Amino acid sequence: RHAMSPQQELADISTSGGSVVSPEDGELLQASSNKNEHPIDLSFRDISYSITTFNKKTKSHSTKHILTDVTGYAKAGSLVAIMGPTGSGKTSLLNVLAHRCAYGKTSKLTGSLL
Repeated sequence: RHAMSPQQELADISTSGGSVVSPEDGELLQASSNKNEHPIDLSFRDISYSITTFNKKTKSHSTKHILTDVTGYAKAGSLVAIMGPTGSGKTSLLNVLAHRCAYGKTSKLTGSLL
């Protein structure tokens, strides 16, 4: 087997039925299949996330709204792009959907993940 660039190797994987032999050790590598065993649609409604901070100088609390009433849908097997300017809440939305956001006394999370 001749040396290939990563792009050529990916093309080889997709045209060879989803597998390629690694030239280093002869190991058979499987490409991921496009077919999900249990495809799911992702739907969320009215997601809001806010945090409360305490300013020691002014000795006051303030609430920062990170997400406000975000609603969306992603069909299984589709490619979805989350786009927006810096600070618009893209990563926060992904963290909420993945159940990786911090919540407790100083934060509030509302909405539905369907």
